Order: sequence, then structure tokens, then C-alpha cells
Amino acid sequence: MGDTVTRPTGISVVRSVTGAVVGPLGVVVVVASLVAAAGSLGLVSYLDRHRGSAGATWFMATLSVQALAAGAYGVGLLVFDPALRAHAEALTWLGVVWLGPLFLVFALEYTGRRGVVRSRPFRALLSVPAGATLLALTHPFHA
Repeated sequence: MGDTVTRPTGISVVRSVTGAVVGPLGVVVVVASLVAAAGSLGLVSYLDRHRGSAGATWFMATLSVQALAAGAYGVGLLVFDPALRAHAEALTWLGVVWLGPLFLVFALEYTGRRGVVRSRPFRALLSVPAGATLLALTHPFHA
């Protein structure tokens, strides 16, 4: 699968057959990403009882795309096949591009500014993450 290489610093790392090096810091990043995804999903399940409250549904959506981004990033770091990594990267971008807009919708709903969310200019603003979504979903084909 791979061979162990000892760096001049004395830290042993594993070199995979593709040449990628996975060291202690890499393991920490992968574990942190996956724990962040699990924590976000746990919070979504906890908040489910507040669905229908001001902004709660949008906050759950925000946490869900955060979990998608963190989880896909963690999985992408573990995958060495370029095609699978491209798909994981596309899912990461999908979560990242919607994180800000969904949090903005949550904040506007929570503070009673629903009219702003339903306005034409705001909907036009959502065309940016919608376009980025199309790019992210087609990323494996034009990367």
C-alpha cells in the first residue's frame, strides 16, 4: 500500500503509492473535518424540534451544508483516486458556496426581515451561488 519514510525532523510519514504523504498533521486535519461534520449533523438533529421557529429551518440548512463541506473535505483528503477526489472536491465546493447565503437568509428570517428574503434583488443575489453550484457539480468534467 505504501512505505514509511522518516523525515529529517524524525517524524515518520506514510508515502502512498500515488506519492501523497500522510503525516500526523494530515491525520489531525482529516479527523477534525469529520468530527466537524458529525457535530454539525448532531446539532441539526437536535434543532429539528425547533423547526418552524423563526429562522430555525434556515439555520438547520446552513449547518447541513457546513456538514457537507466539512465531511466531503475530510473524505477527499483520504481518497487518492483523482476522479473520486474531484467528486469530493465538488461536494466541498457545493457546501462552501451555499454556507454564506443560507446563513444570511437565517439571519434575515430570525430578525424578522422576511420581506428582504422574498425580494427580487435578493433572489437575484442567489444566482451567484446557484451558478457556482452548476460549476461545482460539473467540476469533475472540466477540472
